[in-house]
Amino acid sequence: MLKKIFSVVVVAALFVPSSSLAVPPGFMLDRMGTMLGQVVYEGKPLANGLLAFFDITKGLPPIAGESGRIPDERFFADSDGKFSLKLLQGSYYIGVIVREPGAPLGPPRKGEVYYFANDGGDKLRKLAIEDYTQVDYGVINCILPGNFQETEDHFIVTGTVVKGAGEDEPYPRAIIMAKTVPTARRPEYISAETGADGKFSLSLPPGKIFYLMARTAITGAKPEPGEEIGKYGSNSFESQSSAAPQSGPPPGTFAEQPVKIIADEALPVSGENGQVVAGLVIHMYKMPDQKALQEELRGASDVPNYEEGAPINVLFATNSAELDKQSFAELDQWARFLIGRFDTTIELSGHTDNVGSEDYNLKLSEKRAGEVAKYLASKGIDALRIIVTGYGSARPVADNSLEDGRHKNRRVEIKFSK
Repeated sequence: MLKKIFSVVVVAALFVPSSSLAVPPGFMLDRMGTMLGQVVYEGKPLANGLLAFFDITKGLPPIAGESGRIPDERFFADSDGKFSLKLLQGSYYIGVIVREPGAPLGPPRKGEVYYFANDGGDKLRKLAIEDYTQVDYGVINCILPGNFQETEDHFIVTGTVVKGAGEDEPYPRAIIMAKTVPTARRPEYISAETGADGKFSLSLPPGKIFYLMARTAITGAKPEPGEEIGKYGSNSFESQSSAAPQSGPPPGTFAEQPVKIIADEALPVSGENGQVVAGLVIHMYKMPDQKALQEELRGASDVPNYEEGAPINVLFATNSAELDKQSFAELDQWARFLIGRFDTTIELSGHTDNVGSEDYNLKLSEKRAGEVAKYLASKGIDALRIIVTGYGSARPVADNSLEDGRHKNRRVEIKFSK
């Protein structure tokens, strides 16, 4: 299969309302070690604190303030600041957020304090646990993040979240999530909520590729129809480095990075130590209701009868990707329907008969879908909303031994990816 992106138009689990990240299988619970302790600040218990455990092999916790690293485990202390939980074998940093009982869960909010366990001085304390053991660390002293001297290499990403495609009105209260795997539910780092100006900042480790997604709340559930989400994508960069403005995307984004991008993924972002990747723009959009959209299509008078994956009535001659003029009428109907639906992304998949080599047919099928995409773009449909895929002869719908069957297999299908 060949796939080219004309568009990539997103999202994560964080502090969840349970005592821990997830319930491991029984055989893992049996072997996990148990850690006990009491978190305090200036001698007073951090009552009902939300504890965050960070695996030290993954880097420092968010003591610098630019962004939040996602904890590897969470737990609530009791009213005396005491806790007891099972952990995978390893060494951890501990952070504590004090929050009013009943307040929504999530990353630190404006005005909240994030404390971290220290070693008695200005260094983070490392608390180890081994399988099949129980360790009581007793009183665990915590201090404010600004008092630590540890630093690590990082680069900074800054930008703005705006309302909708083609708009520049700032979007407040959005959280930017950075993932190393774009399809993963759980991000590695998060930003603070955007303010009235829609600005965000993330401090990320260099040498890795990240994908930036935006959401109005952090939850492990999939976005619901109508929920506003966003991502850093190919339609939203006006970038510059900290040294001097540069045209095009910053290093590690878009064409400079040979990364295979598929539907539902964002563009990659990376940077060198000390670099500032600035000017990124993330457009928010409402998650469409696919079932409702399909029902709308079936009853619409301005588009052909629609079924998911149905072929568009476009014609191609053998060994040709040139659109027959007889195809224009139906494509014009699709263009009229799509032009006002800015949040709708389509995937066009090209197919061939079995005449010729498979390598040749793969390329030909992508060209055919690409010609349909070009035609729709010429009618005002943003090319960034179109995903083009080539399947070659791998998915016939008719008998290739018959001329009529080969004719039916030379087709382009349409479906909605967002």
